[in-house]
Amino acid sequence: IGGGGAGIPAAIEVAQAGGSAVVLEQAEECGGTAAISGGGCCIVGTPLQKSQGIEDTPDLAFEDWIKWGGGSADEVWARYYLEHTLHDLYYWAENCGAKWVDMKFQEGNRVLRWHRPENNGLGLMTALIKTAESMPNIKIMTDTGAGKLLTKNGRVIGVTAIRNNETVEIFSKAVVVATGGFNSNLDMVLEV
Repeated sequence: IGGGGAGIPAAIEVAQAGGSAVVLEQAEECGGTAAISGGGCCIVGTPLQKSQGIEDTPDLAFEDWIKWGGGSADEVWARYYLEHTLHDLYYWAENCGAKWVDMKFQEGNRVLRWHRPENNGLGLMTALIKTAESMPNIKIMTDTGAGKLLTKNGRVIGVTAIRNNETVEIFSKAVVVATGGFNSNLDMVLEV
């Protein structure tokens, strides 16, 4: 549920693992807030860094995060993320057609590690969406809202989808809720 920066990559991962995915996107097209963002990602030890003489490691980045977080960082999650950014984000996105073009300084980091994709978030999401659209085991349904989760014996087994004022049931082994949409909901924006 959701065709943005979390939903599209989730569908790609499912398809690459041999499964089938259905993406429900309420808007006319996929991309979500990620498509209008700067698209920057904190990534460690990349070829782009090395091309500029920057030697970066997950250990150095972890030290920066922990210091900057002032004790509030989830250290297990931070360590995992930093150790996997090179292959699971940088190269993965490149394999989907994204191109990392430059880096910028981000507070709390001793070195440049905030990577920007070509054409910002729109460029990153366009590459990911094209990848998803090219995969025969992914079906993208835009202009389709998610209704309620379907359950059986206390387990989620699908979701209802509303398209053209018609409700359909979609059954699945798993449902990933990857929705955002808060930026177009003024009440939610003001609440934050």
